[in-house]
Amino acid sequence: MPDNRLSRLEVVLAMGLAIDRVQASNAGLDELLATVHQGVSKLMDARNFYVALCDEARERFRFAYVRDALNPDDFAEQGWISLDTEKNALTAQVIKSAQPLLVDGEWFRERAKSAVLPAYEGVTPNHWMGLPLLRYGGQAVGAMVVQTYDAAGIYSSEDQALFKLLANNVAAFIERLQRLTRLEQAVKERTQSLEAEIEERRRAEALQHALFRISSLSADEGDQTTLCAKLHTIIGDLLPVKNFYVAEHDPDAAFFRMVYYVDETWRGLSRTNELFPYGDGLTSLVLRTGEALLLDQQQTAELIRTGHLKRVLGNQNYVHWLGVPLIMEAQTIGVIVTQSYEASVTYSQQDLELLNFVAQHVSEAFGKVRARLALQLIQDKLVQRNQALGEALANLQDAQGELVRQERLASLGALVAGVAHEINTPLGVCVTATSHLEEELQVALEAQARGPLSEEHLSQFFESATDAVRILKSNTQRAAKLINSFKQVSVDQASGEMRSVNLAEYLNEVLATLRPNLKSKPVSVNISCPPDFNIDTYPGALAQVITNLVMNSVIHGFEGRARGAINIEALRDGETLHLQYSDDGNGTDETGLKKIFDPFYTTKRGTGGSGLGAHIVYNLITGPLGGRVQVSGATDQGLHFDIRMPIKVATPYSG
Repeated sequence: MPDNRLSRLEVVLAMGLAIDRVQASNAGLDELLATVHQGVSKLMDARNFYVALCDEARERFRFAYVRDALNPDDFAEQGWISLDTEKNALTAQVIKSAQPLLVDGEWFRERAKSAVLPAYEGVTPNHWMGLPLLRYGGQAVGAMVVQTYDAAGIYSSEDQALFKLLANNVAAFIERLQRLTRLEQAVKERTQSLEAEIEERRRAEALQHALFRISSLSADEGDQTTLCAKLHTIIGDLLPVKNFYVAEHDPDAAFFRMVYYVDETWRGLSRTNELFPYGDGLTSLVLRTGEALLLDQQQTAELIRTGHLKRVLGNQNYVHWLGVPLIMEAQTIGVIVTQSYEASVTYSQQDLELLNFVAQHVSEAFGKVRARLALQLIQDKLVQRNQALGEALANLQDAQGELVRQERLASLGALVAGVAHEINTPLGVCVTATSHLEEELQVALEAQARGPLSEEHLSQFFESATDAVRILKSNTQRAAKLINSFKQVSVDQASGEMRSVNLAEYLNEVLATLRPNLKSKPVSVNISCPPDFNIDTYPGALAQVITNLVMNSVIHGFEGRARGAINIEALRDGETLHLQYSDDGNGTDETGLKKIFDPFYTTKRGTGGSGLGAHIVYNLITGPLGGRVQVSGATDQGLHFDIRMPIKVATPYSG
């Protein structure tokens, strides 16, 4: 042992550095205590040295480090010791009191003489020194003890001070180590909690994803067997379902049908669509009771013994049988079953609840599938009826189209007849004037043959010739104008091409072709249009619109009236042509206004009216002319058509 204070202080400093190195290296408690023991041994007799630590509740303690020359078995395999025990009472007293304790040999001898206190076990030491290991706050976490068996061995006050200093260092290290241990335990527990939470969330997400996929089954095409195969895959992501089947049952039937069946004992064969008698077996039990079942062999035998089950159908070598009902509208319509033949694959009550919960959503999906299949059957019948109706409608539309074409051709034919009749008058005058001129010329030639013509005779001839030429000129010009107007309008109606026209001139041309039809009664037509108003449109369609409107006014509007007036006003509104057509004819009631554009609607049924005139007007305005039309009026107040169309048609019409 060092024989002077300086040397002992050097040892203490060296021990402090050694303890710091142990702490810095994150070494364990055993290495620290071994290091302390080595240091104490250099300062005093420490051949008998031990450290005791108590638990967190300070109800027990154990020997964490023991070195004893004479009593090695006294500490061996003692484990946790109560602080209230009489054995090792000195150590327990130091821990409970949190105070140092120094006992000499005389104390042990007096104890041995006492009849009340138990004798000290083992070899009695000559001097025993115990110091508490104090944590922050003064509470003892254990005790550090050194004892000597030498008769002359005594621990001096200086030994006690040095031992206390070392005890404080050990206590600080132990407290740090315990805090670290508690922190690691808390982290471990929190990690386990988080892992459990993550696993629970993973299961919840997997369940949510499975439910979403199940709900999507109702929208998939295919029969129930195909859907059940997909269902098998979905449930397989939640549970081990190597052996899986879905059965369907009609409550009024004596059998249930396997909608889908997969079982490893059948070695790839399938019992899908096979019928089984209803009444026996586990599947029938679930169908009958509407309750989920989780059974092993022993539980199944108990059901048979108590009469709840007659027998087991199919393979009976299962480890676990799990079946849940499919319930729709309070009726059990089927069952989902999975079973295991391996001891390593078992099902729990949690699995039963999970599959039963999934089955509720499967029932909804199956209900939608049933409804979809029933709806599909109805739709197939409707498709057939719609096809028949479509063919009838197509035939009707073809007939309507043909009637519209005939109406337009009839309109064009009427135009031709009217123009021909109109041209007959100037042409007849021309023929008469030509005949008269020819006769006058023949008289003049005959007179010349008899001799020279007198001045009076020549004057009469020239006067007659001049009148004839004037008549011929005016009537041929009139006929040419009529023919030109007819030619342009008829070409436009026949070709349907888009071109630029002067609106005022074109309206007058169209009306010129209609004059023969207007002669039957005194009808005045007034056109108000700017002279420089040019538009890019389908003039043939526009001519047809004006023609049909005028003829409707003549045929329907002015029937029974002595005279009539038609006003056509064209205005420019930005890039839009605002065309207003009105007459002061008979008009129509509210019902007629609503139906005026309907095909085949006419008030002249049986007297030559086709009911297509206004319908053609509407189709032409909303079709090739790219516009819209509204009609207003009342009985005996005439009709007013408000037409708006683009001044320049944007794209060629393909309809």
